[in-house]
Amino acid sequence: MKNILARGGIEFLAVIMGISGSLWLDDNNTYKNDRKLEHEAYSRLYSALSEDVKLMDDALLENERGIYILDKMINSMNSLSNDTLALYIDQSQKYANMSPHISDYETLKNTGRLYKITDIDLLQRIVDLYDNRYSVIDHWSIEDKRAIFMQDEFFINNYAMAPSNEWTTLKNIKKDRQKLANDDTYRNYLIFIFKIKTTLKTEWNQMEKHKIRKTDRKGFILALEKDLEFIRGVATNHKNWNEETARSVTKLIGWGSVERVFKIGNKARSLKKSQAREWEI
Repeated sequence: MKNILARGGIEFLAVIMGISGSLWLDDNNTYKNDRKLEHEAYSRLYSALSEDVKLMDDALLENERGIYILDKMINSMNSLSNDTLALYIDQSQKYANMSPHISDYETLKNTGRLYKITDIDLLQRIVDLYDNRYSVIDHWSIEDKRAIFMQDEFFINNYAMAPSNEWTTLKNIKKDRQKLANDDTYRNYLIFIFKIKTTLKTEWNQMEKHKIRKTDRKGFILALEKDLEFIRGVATNHKNWNEETARSVTKLIGWGSVERVFKIGNKARSLKKSQAREWEI
């Protein structure tokens, strides 16, 4: 009987051990998969935000140009030459395309992969950027387009127009410029568009002026680049690069995952052999 009980106990423990081992393997595999998904999220967001930097910087230059032209037309139209006025009418119909790349973010968010990011502070900044700040920029970009379309319709209904460099301008500048200068409705359109463009500039500058650790598009990229540069620098130059060193680096840069920092450092060491030396962090 004792042997039977003993055997039964051993078999029970074996089953428990087997189950525990399976659970451990499952947990370990889940952890590795989560880190893989986290890395994918970082890569996709970094690529999207890098494209946004180029797109929106170009759009801001176009918006700034529009503000300058509108200011001249509102306050100094009579002093402009016919050729300059024709050009400004043409260029005042352009709007800045400030539509950010949100498809990657939406995909990551809808599939739950976004929430694999272990750095909670960074995750909150990413969500705030896409769900709040970008929506404000998008709102005023749409208002800019809408106002310009309204102005175009007004032109079509009240003036003879002709094709120009990119859009249209007055068909007969000499004949219609005085009428245009005294047209209060047209002047109100110019003022309306001017206010929209300056608001768009203000909203964007509020994002641009944030420091590296603030919530903004460039700040996120700069923070990530500087953190990665620091991790790689420590890993490739520190004689004793290990988990303890990685933990110290993690605390310094404010990341939430020692394992991720350690992995990035190991990859940097494998790619770049440098003269190692001992120094304190």
